[in-house]
Amino acid sequence: MAIIQKRVWSLIHKRNFRFTNLQMELLCDTDTEQVAARLKRVWAYVHDFAQTVKANKALPLYQVGSRLNRGIACKDRPNEDCLFVAQCVFHPCSAPASRLSLFVVADGMGGHEYGQEASQCAVQALVEYVFASLCADDTAPVAFSAVLQAGIQHANEALYQHNQHFGCTMGTTITAMLVNDLTAYIAYAGDSRAYLYRTPSGLLQLTHDHSLVAALVEVGSIRPEEVYQHPGRNQIYRYLGRRRSLDVDTGVVSLVAGDTLLLCSDGLWEMVHDPQIEDILAHPTKDPAEVADTLVQAALAGGGEDNIGVIVVQV
Repeated sequence: MAIIQKRVWSLIHKRNFRFTNLQMELLCDTDTEQVAARLKRVWAYVHDFAQTVKANKALPLYQVGSRLNRGIACKDRPNEDCLFVAQCVFHPCSAPASRLSLFVVADGMGGHEYGQEASQCAVQALVEYVFASLCADDTAPVAFSAVLQAGIQHANEALYQHNQHFGCTMGTTITAMLVNDLTAYIAYAGDSRAYLYRTPSGLLQLTHDHSLVAALVEVGSIRPEEVYQHPGRNQIYRYLGRRRSLDVDTGVVSLVAGDTLLLCSDGLWEMVHDPQIEDILAHPTKDPAEVADTLVQAALAGGGEDNIGVIVVQV
């Protein structure tokens, strides 16, 4: 999976006038040494590039904390969650420089090591597609929602072709967010979630679960609090890899200073219900990594029945 760092950097390096202040982080359980080595080479490139392109210190990047944990029940099995975080100053052809961030959480499925492979392959395909689109020589404004939506469809096609070729049934959820200055663009399939916490309005779920229990809540067959104990709570009807075509839901939300964004797999929100998530986000520390740690520890205290993936962003 370390190859994701090399390929993304190759795309950026070819069009490096588009990006400064680049930061990237990939969280997965495999090939950690190789990922670290790739990051060192990326930083070497960025350091050399910074001598010719002045970093835009007037556009500070967001504070981000990300954590990945196998949980308790799955501690001896491959971690099927995968997280990606990238931040930079974006220099488009048709607009002034702006902050740009990409956050992705994917939760794989398929048994054995297929779930792990599915989430990592999907993240890789999505990230490569997004950066390739941002690097394109195009003077038109970037349609961020369309880029994310097409990127997830591209990742779905890659997983579907893999399944057809090898006769397997691996799949993954995915929730991705592109934040351009104070606008967040969201695209997703499955039940990995994105939240917004804002004072004083509180916690808002930005995604809609593509799951059996969410559909039952929507038609009034069960109450929202019954979702967590329902026998069909792990059944999702939309995810990557199942079919050649995939409907991808999108959304756009305007942000304000002081907002907190949360992206997570179901290993968090099934163990830590929304009121508790809200309480944790309502009392943030200065370091979002500590908030992410608190959320993970709460999920473990709640039973830790699945892998836990968390990205916390302070605006």
